[in-house]
Amino acid sequence: PGELRAALDATRADRDVLRGILVAGYSSEMVDRIDAALDLDAVMAAIDAVIARETRLTMGVANALAEGGLLPMYGMPTRVKPLYLGLSSAGGDLDWDTTDRDSDLAIYEFAPGATLVRDKRVHTAVGVTSTLPKPRKWGAWQIPGQELRPPLEDEWWLGRCEGCGGWTRATEQADATCVACGHGVAAADFKHCVSPSAYRTDFWPQPPGENELRINRARIVCSEAADVRPEPVPDSNVSLSLEPSARIIRLNPGDGPEPLKSPGLTLERGNQRTSVAKGVYLNFTRQLLGADYAAKQKAPDWSPTDTPLTSWLASGKTTDSLFLTTRDTHPLVDLAPVSGGREQVSVRAAALTATFLLADRAALELDVDPAEFDILPPRIYKPDGVERPMLQIADTLINGSGLSRRLAQPPEAPWAVELMRSMVNDETAWPLRSFATVSHGRSCDQACYECLQRYGNRSYHGLLDWRLGLAYTRAFIAPTYAAGADGNFAAPELVDWKRLADDALARVARGSSDLEVVKGGALPAIRLRRTGGDLPIGVWHPLWRMAAVISPLVDEMQALHGGALRWIDSFELARRPFHTIVALK
Repeated sequence: PGELRAALDATRADRDVLRGILVAGYSSEMVDRIDAALDLDAVMAAIDAVIARETRLTMGVANALAEGGLLPMYGMPTRVKPLYLGLSSAGGDLDWDTTDRDSDLAIYEFAPGATLVRDKRVHTAVGVTSTLPKPRKWGAWQIPGQELRPPLEDEWWLGRCEGCGGWTRATEQADATCVACGHGVAAADFKHCVSPSAYRTDFWPQPPGENELRINRARIVCSEAADVRPEPVPDSNVSLSLEPSARIIRLNPGDGPEPLKSPGLTLERGNQRTSVAKGVYLNFTRQLLGADYAAKQKAPDWSPTDTPLTSWLASGKTTDSLFLTTRDTHPLVDLAPVSGGREQVSVRAAALTATFLLADRAALELDVDPAEFDILPPRIYKPDGVERPMLQIADTLINGSGLSRRLAQPPEAPWAVELMRSMVNDETAWPLRSFATVSHGRSCDQACYECLQRYGNRSYHGLLDWRLGLAYTRAFIAPTYAAGADGNFAAPELVDWKRLADDALARVARGSSDLEVVKGGALPAIRLRRTGGDLPIGVWHPLWRMAAVISPLVDEMQALHGGALRWIDSFELARRPFHTIVALK
């Protein structure tokens, strides 16, 4: 540190020349902020903070500073992970045949069990390995020094807070406190996470087959919990914060119907001797092989060295992230059940759709790919004890690409707020110009490839709903908007809500002789015939508050049907009606 400080101090003159060129035309306030960040003590403190956070003892200082956000990643591809396919003999010398992906993609595409087709051959990934030196023949074929290289770049524990939905990182599995909301995170809620150094196949590709197994695993994107404090935006209902060093994590929890409860992938630890080409056998040390593949290996070619490791595959990065929260909402509307103990899938879907809409609109205006934005799941924000939703957008590019920063500027009138207002008020601009047409409204009752769906957000297709997203956006920025709970369905996203609910009820009634559509009520309804008395079921909008102060339409339905009345929201009605109806009591 002393030598680095001395070197930086000796080059102050060069720094000042470059600074003078870069800040030309900037406001005095911005120049003061830049000068403060360039102060030698501030720079050394930032370097010390990054190094103190880094737990990977094998990582060099330059690498750590790049991944920590203090140095640019250009020319430093530290996040590229190889998949070893076998040996090639190009030039007459044996070397590894590899393909590679960015770490964010590798945890899914190279995970054990995944397949890759190249040159009409199917390569099957079987596990995790260290980076592999070039094989040498010293009597027998060897991989020199491979035993000294770790198969894992990093490993840690990650726990999801049940209070706000934030994720807490820890070095061990133990009870902790969420730094975002102060709620306790139990040790049992933590999952073991690993970042592999490299991946490998079984080295013997097969011809494609009609019955080739395709594994679809859940993809989770989240951010490490931080004590974010958004500042109110003048003349708006929005508070906003730009965090330049947010930690974004992508997770592969393995198979299972409930990803958040999945223990992870089981990796067997051991050493293996195997054939990698005709007449070439190699010894691999410190291997982490998928349980299915490892079970087929026999001694002495496979030697377990430790107990199996059950983990989520993870890839982390530091980048810019934008946080948005609302200040007030209409008394009849509840936007908060996006996470935590009150989480409601339909409201979470509405918040996610609203975030996708904002990112897509920004991408359209900036002429960039929407994939340049990472959409993170919403969480709860309650600094004063009142639950509010918090939306989050991050730059996909490590260390930031300036896109989230652009959305946050200028501080007195952030572009993100301007875009949200335009999205719900300007019928000549996207999305209303495209979504609110008669033809699109008739053909698209949730989301389609003409509006919100694209390949890059395919894991969210079941949640996206353009009407819900627009309703959420409007309620987010306008506390006078009741999302139809006051009986006003004139907004573009509400104008056909009752028609769609009636159509969905008619489809459900045709699917069972025990169900009958009920006419004449303030809201669409259906009756379930059952022993012991019929059960009337009303339809409500997912954003309506159903406790304390409630919609007069709900009051009217309850007066009509009495205590037997049950409810289903229009989101669940459109997607899984029978599952929800069966669960009603």
